[in-house]
Amino acid sequence: MTADYFSLTVELDRSIMRLTLLGELDHATSWILSDFVERLDLGEATEVRVDCWGLTFLGSAGIAALVDLNAAAERVDVAV
Repeated sequence: MTADYFSLTVELDRSIMRLTLLGELDHATSWILSDFVERLDLGEATEVRVDCWGLTFLGSAGIAALVDLNAAAERVDVAV
């Protein structure tokens, strides 16, 4: 999923789901991560790793989306 200045890629390697975030995660782009969280199917994943190394900006809406991701994973006993 991408926007003009944000992208989210997902890789599944055995039981680890890796999310790579690039660009600016703010009010204008946090809906991408929020939409992903709403549709999240962890399948066989027992762990989610979030790679924020490529983020150039993280606003409060982006932080809220990451908190929602953590809560969704915790509901199904998946470590983040």
